[in-house]
Amino acid sequence: MKPAKVCEVTANEALLLRYHAEIDAFLARLSEFCRKNGVSYAQATTAVPFEDLVLRVLRDGRMIQ
Repeated sequence: MKPAKVCEVTANEALLLRYHAEIDAFLARLSEFCRKNGVSYAQATTAVPFEDLVLRVLRDGRMIQ
């Protein structure tokens, strides 16, 4: 396997603010799409173990007790 290429990236405050605004807008559109189409939607960070997230979603949706 070929080693990953490393690239250093520098972002100033304005770019970071724009990045966060774009992410927030994307998540809002995604949430709205799911709501309009009756799709369950759960947002989580990578700090939440996958198993905990799945169990929480299933319990909140009353799929398991």
